[in-house]
Amino acid sequence: MKNDVRIATFSIRHELGPVYLGYRAPEGEYVTRRVVDAPVKLEFAAIPERIKSGFGVTSLELMDANLIGTTAEDCSAFRNALAEHGVSLGLVGASRAAGDADRQHREEDLAAIELLIDTAAELGTEQVRVILLPRPSCLSPPRPPSRTWSLHCAGSPLTP
Repeated sequence: MKNDVRIATFSIRHELGPVYLGYRAPEGEYVTRRVVDAPVKLEFAAIPERIKSGFGVTSLELMDANLIGTTAEDCSAFRNALAEHGVSLGLVGASRAAGDADRQHREEDLAAIELLIDTAAELGTEQVRVILLPRPSCLSPPRPPSRTWSLHCAGSPLTP
């Protein structure tokens, strides 16, 4: 068995620009909600070097949100950076909210997950974790950028 310490890009999310959570709205359309509002300080291809130099590890995990908007050139540069810095892409976590038994949109959701798996394979990932989440029962209203956040569900605030 190979044991690696992996650092997820979640730990540097405020350097990677806006992060969005996607889910099926009650009306059925696929929508996204910005959950991190930050400027891009680190380009996609710079992630391997940042993880290695910042945390001293040689394996990383990407969130599916990190792949939104990437081009073939971005993916090529990322693969080259992995090789250059001796970093492996151990895991891509896919959190598309396809866990609800939404029969009307199930095929579309599964196709999106399969596309993500194909993209992860092109990047050379060792593993893909698909987390089938039900759609959120509630989301906080849009807020201005802040260093803290809260999610109010059923009148009970949850804060990190």
